[in-house]
Amino acid sequence: MKRLLGCFAIGCLAPVAALILLGLVLPRTWTAESSVWIERPIAEIHPYVGNFEGWKEWVQWERPGSTDPATLEISGSGEVGSTIHFEGKDIGEGVLTITATDPAAGLTYDTVLQGGTVTGNGSIRYQSLDGGTRVTWIDEGTLPRVIGGLTSWITSAGLTKKFSEDLERLKTVVEE
Repeated sequence: MKRLLGCFAIGCLAPVAALILLGLVLPRTWTAESSVWIERPIAEIHPYVGNFEGWKEWVQWERPGSTDPATLEISGSGEVGSTIHFEGKDIGEGVLTITATDPAAGLTYDTVLQGGTVTGNGSIRYQSLDGGTRVTWIDEGTLPRVIGGLTSWITSAGLTKKFSEDLERLKTVVEE
């Protein structure tokens, strides 16, 4: 009986130990990137991107049909140091802080999520081409040990999809 219980315990603990080891050795960083072509000059795009107030027009902060809308608190008007604090059941809690902004090039920001356990940075850049503008959103960061190694690829894929959807909304708003 003891032998059977020992085998059962090993059978249960071995997969858990394997997952922990896998989570420790896999990369725990995410990278997400998406671009959209907007048939407008940079000067018509930057007011929506260069100020977090403008993000309310095109960034979706909760899942469609959510019964728990996110709360947003904005500080500043697009200058370096401006922040947006967001919190909601669907998106968790976090703060984005503008670290650089240029009406001709775009902006960069730092990200702190879940009380500091997840950190990252990102940028939204403009490239003027053929009478329009390519807008590219890039975001990267580091997840907590173990769970980050197991889920970083899911985070990368999910953010890439979200950024693509948000940029399509930006395109719609700007081109209207």
